[in-house]
Amino acid sequence: MRKQTTDKHTKRRINYFNTQIITTMTIASGGINGSGTFVVVAVSRYSSSSVKMTIPNPRRRAGAVSVLSSSSSSSSSSSRKKKISTKITTAAAAAAAAITDAKTNATRRVLSASASTSAVVAMMTLSLAQPVEAAQVTNYLAAGNFSFLEREYGDLAYTGVSEVDVGTCDGKQCVKVTYDDEKVPFERIMRVYFKHFDPKNASKGQYSEVGDQYKPAVYINSEKERTYVNDSLDKLERSKVFGKNLPDNWVSNIPVLDAQSVKFEREPDDGKRNMMKKNPKSLEKLSKARDAQFDQLWGFVQFCYERVCGYVRFAPACVGECQEVFPEFLSRNSGVPELEGDVKITGGTYKA
Repeated sequence: MRKQTTDKHTKRRINYFNTQIITTMTIASGGINGSGTFVVVAVSRYSSSSVKMTIPNPRRRAGAVSVLSSSSSSSSSSSRKKKISTKITTAAAAAAAAITDAKTNATRRVLSASASTSAVVAMMTLSLAQPVEAAQVTNYLAAGNFSFLEREYGDLAYTGVSEVDVGTCDGKQCVKVTYDDEKVPFERIMRVYFKHFDPKNASKGQYSEVGDQYKPAVYINSEKERTYVNDSLDKLERSKVFGKNLPDNWVSNIPVLDAQSVKFEREPDDGKRNMMKKNPKSLEKLSKARDAQFDQLWGFVQFCYERVCGYVRFAPACVGECQEVFPEFLSRNSGVPELEGDVKITGGTYKA
């Protein structure tokens, strides 16, 4: 019984020894940088041995594995002790060689992964260094003398409008507006247009400018844009923001056309560009009708309501569906009475 128990104990120790070797090999193959020195202890019924294995650096001379063993005396013969010690030493040396190979392979894998990672980082750095060009959209808009729209859209350069050019679109004076629609949406481009065109005289021209070359037109790039323009014009018509004496169905006088088929001819005379900045007096007469309409429709009014003064309302004529086209006025006029009932106007650009 005693012998059988001791044999089981010995087997456990040997299995434990083997487990340690496997674990050590697994750690080495995982790429952990150690000193390269491992100590394995094996115990049997007859002797105990400590095995110190020095794992050489793969870049150094191979074969530098030293095995040191010491044994303690037992009740068995020295011959059997020597055999057990030799077996343990041999197993340790084999384990050391296997670990060396694993460490070499792990080093290669680490170097390979490092090179791959460096390549990926280099590619990412290169891609980040190259500027990403923003998507540019171009619309053409006609509403009388192109100098006025040129100024209005030129003032949006800080919001994402990259270029405003002037010329003719199918024979009408127009502006070519190129912009980043992620910064300045198409709806804003159109709100500027709606504030600076004249629906009253659309069948003849714009404002005091009469002739085919002054007639309005909007050139769009998609059905979505077409729908927005048509819906907005219908809302403005129903809201009566432009007054009650407009021709019936004046919306039909504002054609919505495809930008892809436009025949744009750039103005060849650079002297006619930026006239509102270079020589505004030359357009002073044409400006009067435009300024009067803008102040009346899109200016402001100061007033008293039910004997309480100090109210200010912006774009006072823009109510109802007009505020769906210009939602900014809905928020700016929040809580301010409309110009109905007991109202006394005290200032502003609006004339009742």
